[in-house]
Amino acid sequence: MRFQIVLFFHLLLLSASTVSLSVQFQNNSVNPPSFSVQGKARKTASRLSSPLIGYDGRVYACSETNLFAFESNGSVFWTVPLNHTCNVGLAPTHGERGKIYLVAEDKVIKVNPSNIGTNESVAEIFFGPEPGQEVPNEIIGLSASMSSLSVFINVKHRGLLAYGLGVHN
Repeated sequence: MRFQIVLFFHLLLLSASTVSLSVQFQNNSVNPPSFSVQGKARKTASRLSSPLIGYDGRVYACSETNLFAFESNGSVFWTVPLNHTCNVGLAPTHGERGKIYLVAEDKVIKVNPSNIGTNESVAEIFFGPEPGQEVPNEIIGLSASMSSLSVFINVKHRGLLAYGLGVHN
């Protein structure tokens, strides 16, 4: 089983002959897969969230406090620091105009990759308590609908919340 998962991931990413990302999966249905990034002076191991396969063919996954975009050859295309710890049990989801929504701690974060390299904010809190406010119950689901321009957030013991995105950026 482990061999099939590793083979699938390598085929999915169309591994190039020189890839700096070494992928290791754990055969545990409760815990998400882990990966190791090996660099010249550092070696870290972290868990990746369930992946989002982008319309552009990239693979998006969250780990610790970062959102990663991986190219089809497995290389990291970009990394966005989130300042909040990702919920690796929930995959990021597509939003309007290329935006990505994900759950981090008790918040939903909206990431706008088109703002990378600009003075505009790349990641911002879309839903969650303000400083000093009571923490809502655990966010257990997240989805977005581009046909209705809405984001749906399922909060444990509270219900399904729907937010209209309108036509603004």
